[in-house]
Amino acid sequence: MSFLSQLLGQKHPAMIGLDISSSSVKLVELGQASSGELVLERFASEPFEKGWITDGQIEKFDEVAEAVRKVVGKSGTRTKQVVMAMPQSAVITKKIMLPAGAAGRVGGQPVHPLLARRGQSRFLRHRPQHHLGR
Repeated sequence: MSFLSQLLGQKHPAMIGLDISSSSVKLVELGQASSGELVLERFASEPFEKGWITDGQIEKFDEVAEAVRKVVGKSGTRTKQVVMAMPQSAVITKKIMLPAGAAGRVGGQPVHPLLARRGQSRFLRHRPQHHLGR
């Protein structure tokens, strides 16, 4: 059984892992077997043309977005839960103190109940949102 399953005591829906590198976008979909082990459900990749991403910066956003749409279509997934890694340079990190029992929203941002513990500092990461839909 996975650490997350042990922590939360439940089965988790399938999730997509999306990796956008300078040369391609890759997608994996992981599901969970009845034993609790993760199972690779789907994989797909789509290459980028040279120059779409340079020095970690997306130069051709529309083309990269279209490649992401293609890879999702090729995979056949219907899963909406996506996990992505972000480079530290693309993330703003702030240390904040949450009030006791904070749940719901703090400063207009949603707060998960596991983060809301009296007097404990937590790191919140935020980055501007880009939408791939047209």
